[in-house]
Amino acid sequence: MEKYFEKEENKSLGFRIGTISLSHKLLCRIFILCLCGLFSFVLVSVFVSIRGGDFEILDFRTLKQTFTNRRQHLKRVCRKYSNPLRPEHGITVTDLIPSRFQIFKKPSFAICVMPKIASTSFGQFFRLVAERSKEGKKNLIYNELSTTSKEIGQSYKTLIVRHPLERILSVYLYFFHKVMEKDLAESILRVLEADPPSRDKTPPGASGLNGPEKESEILSFEQFVTFLINGSRSSKMDELLSRKFHLNQHWIPYWKLCSPCHSDAMPNTIIKMDEGYFQQELEYAFQESGLNDVITHSQVEVPHLNPTKGDHVTRAKKYYGQLTKNLLKELHFKYRIDFELFDYALEPYLSYAKD
Repeated sequence: MEKYFEKEENKSLGFRIGTISLSHKLLCRIFILCLCGLFSFVLVSVFVSIRGGDFEILDFRTLKQTFTNRRQHLKRVCRKYSNPLRPEHGITVTDLIPSRFQIFKKPSFAICVMPKIASTSFGQFFRLVAERSKEGKKNLIYNELSTTSKEIGQSYKTLIVRHPLERILSVYLYFFHKVMEKDLAESILRVLEADPPSRDKTPPGASGLNGPEKESEILSFEQFVTFLINGSRSSKMDELLSRKFHLNQHWIPYWKLCSPCHSDAMPNTIIKMDEGYFQQELEYAFQESGLNDVITHSQVEVPHLNPTKGDHVTRAKKYYGQLTKNLLKELHFKYRIDFELFDYALEPYLSYAKD
């Protein structure tokens, strides 16, 4: 009789689903696994809220596909302009400027440094990482005329870009609102006076600003844009504006500065500052190239440069709203190759401009 009750007691500790009987121990294991899964989900959610802020955290596979798509797009555009009968053919045969690249020897990693694309922050970052690496300062080649295209070609290459119109606006605000380069402004104004614009009916300087803000400007945004469109071809260009190409390196197009269509310079990863995943894209490139091990050893923190999208929209509306649509279209035409190479659109900026 005791054995009978013992069997019945053991049976009561189980759970039957249809024809499947689950023991008490198995139920406990399933319960624990569910708790672990829930706990992991909470941890990931907390990590996302802390690490990503308002941005979604992308997984490794998604990032890899993103970079593959960008590189394939770049190749297609380069192939398109490789036709010698096209007027833009020059982008595929332009000379490579090796001194524009910062190159780590171990591991082989190269990045083209462009002004107003976090160049100062990353220049300091890479130099500090090199100093603390096992090989020391000699591990980094920077701004050396002896750099060869072969050294770049053998390296893992990364290129950081941002929307061309954001870069142009950033250059303008830096030179004429932050550091107030009066000599540069005067040089641009001399060019505009010598070669006034003929295609746009709006005279340079008629930016639509009034009051103290207008009076404090040493050069209006409209004047700067007009110069980029027309003035860079002027015979009155002086050395302050450019020593070569009739363009200053701060506003020279990406394709001319970093030669992304060149066989030795075509980037493995194209990182975009303004897509909302800048930090993750950067970390992916460091991880894939092997540079992450050097950075970890150096204990130097990677610059955190996730721009606030709302502030950029407000700023863009303010300044591009000073331009006519025709003027903005001419500016777009001037930088159309950069737009196409890196898959950027003229909108929403065109909607900000005046009719």
